Amino acid sequence: MRSKENFHSLPLVSISLVLFMALVLFTASATSAAAENLTVHFIDVGQGDSILVQYGDKDMLIDAGERGTGDDVAEYIKRKGVTSLDYVVATHPHADHIGGMSDILKTFPIGQFLDSGYPHTSGTYEYMLETIDSNNIPFTTVKRGDKIDFASGIVVEVLNPGSSYFTDDLNQNSVVLKITDGSVSFLLMGDAGIEAEGAIVKDGYNVDADILKVGHHGSITSSGKTFISAVSPAVSIIEVGTGNKYGHPHAEVLETLQKASTVYRTDVDGTVTVTTDGSAYTLTTEKTAVTDYTEISETPTQTPTETSAETPTQTPAETPTQTPTETPTQIPTETPTQTLTETSTQTSTEMPAEETDDTGSSSSGGRSHRSSSGGGSTGGSPEPQKNVEFKDTAQAFIPNERPVYFNFTNNVTVVDFINFESEKTVGKTTAIAENLKNKSALVPELPEGIVYKSFNVWIGNGGYGNSDNILNAVISFKVEKVWIQENDLDPYSIVLYKYDDEMKDWAKLPVNLTNEDNQSLYFTANVPGYSSFVITGEKGMRSMPPAETSTISTISNVEDNASTGASKAAEGNEKTPGFSIISGVVCLFCMSLLRIKKR
Repeated sequence: MRSKENFHSLPLVSISLVLFMALVLFTASATSAAAENLTVHFIDVGQGDSILVQYGDKDMLIDAGERGTGDDVAEYIKRKGVTSLDYVVATHPHADHIGGMSDILKTFPIGQFLDSGYPHTSGTYEYMLETIDSNNIPFTTVKRGDKIDFASGIVVEVLNPGSSYFTDDLNQNSVVLKITDGSVSFLLMGDAGIEAEGAIVKDGYNVDADILKVGHHGSITSSGKTFISAVSPAVSIIEVGTGNKYGHPHAEVLETLQKASTVYRTDVDGTVTVTTDGSAYTLTTEKTAVTDYTEISETPTQTPTETSAETPTQTPAETPTQTPTETPTQIPTETPTQTLTETSTQTSTEMPAEETDDTGSSSSGGRSHRSSSGGGSTGGSPEPQKNVEFKDTAQAFIPNERPVYFNFTNNVTVVDFINFESEKTVGKTTAIAENLKNKSALVPELPEGIVYKSFNVWIGNGGYGNSDNILNAVISFKVEKVWIQENDLDPYSIVLYKYDDEMKDWAKLPVNLTNEDNQSLYFTANVPGYSSFVITGEKGMRSMPPAETSTISTISNVEDNASTGASKAAEGNEKTPGFSIISGVVCLFCMSLLRIKKR
């Protein structure tokens, strides 16, 4: 006969096990859903372009850098868990975009290869076509209006080339893609120039985007003011190498972009990664350790009705062009379908003898140490410009009661970043940081102490940054170690002063040492608002204090952050609705089981 204890305990054991399995499945499904974010990697390949797009188990590679970088690109995307590529896109046949492509095609199974279809006669392009043919990779040319069936919920539109090609210009015929996930969109311009920009807008396509991959490495032949105004990006990313002979990005283009957006460059910031859940995005950089979170609360704008196309009056200073002299016969001629889907399969092929294709559109550029005055329609600086030594701008969307970060990535002022919370939604706003040559013209005198630097920080219009609308305001700034040593200063004595406009006096603010590198010490301070500041120190040299870990400093790049990802996933599970409820129910049943067994 079954005992009373067993009679009561067995059903409870079964129920507890069922609930425990439900908890495990619920957690697994929540983790899986969280992993299905759209991630776009703007890979640092030096003087060229390469972009990896990931969503769930879907992967697309756009360009593969110049010759010699194909293996590096392959290793990078392997580290991101990629074993095959659903789509590979060659925006155009210049070697700084397809030079590494054959290495990719021989390394991964490819579902479908997409090309502009504009012919070229270089050895690099012909070898890429031979690799596609020998590996039986499906090949399709795309045109404006096509859509790529990349992943459910992700819209990938082809905006260029048009139904007819621009004559003798590989760049203008670049494949341009717009990728949209919910309220967040990316516009990837390849090397398309002002003529292509005008054609896209004239045909009525919506180019409004949050993240812009700048056309032609920031060349003056691209990124016309009319077009950038229509795009209205929050972030502009320039894929560019260091010290190139073309002078990319050009100062005029950089100024246009900095007035409209926060600019990141792979020569300065390394690989830039943007991840979005469709309502907000997080941007991280490899070299400059920037992490920027932005929430998109506005809905995507409608297709522009204006058809003002900008004429390409900006003649390039450099044009190492690759004008084709004949039409090669190796270009597939099939017409694109309206929605492209992928298939797959490949074998290996041999590497030919080295060829001599030039890299007419490859580009990069050194850092510009003077950026635009910034502000645009969102405000400016009251400081006389003759007293401004260096200036930098950053742009972010200011939501209600959410932290907002402005990261000054050009590294030309003492300000690293600022962050605060706002009591109201302000929208897309520009912040300005200024290093001053002398004392600010807006203050009567300097505070006590040995002055390192006078600087200003302004946000938006009408004194918003120094108002009661800002809560928990923080500023991060840096001080060069050589200045501390040359002046025999005590690092502990570094102080930040803010000028109080109401009291007409300087307010002394305590600072925390949060980080250091070979050149500088990095400090943060809580501030009542933003306006005029002065950094000072006092005599009395002591040993450098160890940098403390700061919870408000910018977070290091997470290119290979399995541990960080795991901790964030765990944190996300704890916040998942229903997780704690199920856990509590399981615990209660287990306690009941134990009590019954004791009877």
